[in-house]
Amino acid sequence: MSRDERVVETQLGRVPRAPWRVAARCSSGYPQVIASPSVLGDGDRFPTTYWLTCPHLVACCSVLESAGAGQAWTERVAADDALASALADADADYRRWRAAESGGADACSDVGIAGSRDPRVVKCVHAHAAATLAGVDSPVGHAVLESEGAECEHEDCAGLLLQSGRVPGVEGARMTGSGASRSAAIDIGTNSTRLLVADVSGGEVREVVRRTTVTRLGEGLGETGRLSEAAVTRTSDVVSDYLREAAQEGAARVRAVATSAARDAENGSELLDSLASLGIEPEIIAGPREANLSFLGAAYGLPAQRLLVCDVGGGSTELIVGSISDAETPGVEVETARSVDVGSRRVMEIFFDSDPPSETELDAAAEWIAEQLRPFFDGLREHPRSMVSVGGTATTLAAVHLKLDEYDSE
Repeated sequence: MSRDERVVETQLGRVPRAPWRVAARCSSGYPQVIASPSVLGDGDRFPTTYWLTCPHLVACCSVLESAGAGQAWTERVAADDALASALADADADYRRWRAAESGGADACSDVGIAGSRDPRVVKCVHAHAAATLAGVDSPVGHAVLESEGAECEHEDCAGLLLQSGRVPGVEGARMTGSGASRSAAIDIGTNSTRLLVADVSGGEVREVVRRTTVTRLGEGLGETGRLSEAAVTRTSDVVSDYLREAAQEGAARVRAVATSAARDAENGSELLDSLASLGIEPEIIAGPREANLSFLGAAYGLPAQRLLVCDVGGGSTELIVGSISDAETPGVEVETARSVDVGSRRVMEIFFDSDPPSETELDAAAEWIAEQLRPFFDGLREHPRSMVSVGGTATTLAAVHLKLDEYDSE
């Protein structure tokens, strides 16, 4: 892995989609912008030729986006012919540069900066800032860089790399210092979208902010096989709020994942395009990967034992059996994991036509759920003695069992 690959992966908190090259660097030599062709290695169309990687600028642009900068610029352009002309010129340059990055064949020639068909509409200040740093003369990008500063005041990426354990030029180096890295994670589920901002140091995680918002991304998915425009908008709005909060809390990195609804929908790319306009590209994780992450999160801090982790989501349920090692050799080992297409919203949409549901509906749902889960349990060599259940369904059931007057997820 090259130095640039290590740096960009650490800046983004993920491996960027290939192919890419560094299009702009800060005065300290770290990448600020990467460039990609209009068709990526997996065959997906990719209109955002220049992608902002600088954590300082990503955070600044996220705050601007959340404050309505895109709409404000669009209104300014509508009232200023000179500004509209300058933006149209920048948009035309962007399309030419994308064709050049793509070897002359631009699969996204129908759209300009940030995938906008109309150059007078400013969809994403991140994209304009990135384009300007790469050499496109965007008045929006220039204004953003002038107001926010094109670089951080210190060599922030050096500290970020040390905290993440990826020292520039040293393959596989691990963090040995005591400094904590503040990071944010966003989980885009079928029913809820979650945010965690935490300080991570030496294997310890200290929670700073935790949020859960019901966004119902999978609403109607079982009937249509597609994400609705309203669901994508709801989810994008919440992610925008989360990005603003993460930036305000000083998170140096933001990592986002999307699960069952996004991977099952025919138009999952529409969600990715909407979120790309906010400057973030979630990873749509496969079921087994989701199951492993569920186990790692649920097992954190628990004593040594063999246990079952059950994560009931809106579209799927992750079942994982694994072992937590003793204190002398800390760690976890996953024995078997499976993601089953059984979730609270999926079951509701398939079986329940009345509210409250009838006994017949409940019996049919219970029978179907048991049939879906049985193969996993039949395949276990030995059933664990302990189970940890996570997610909103588990805490809601606990609240009902405890006869709480008000729901409290804690």
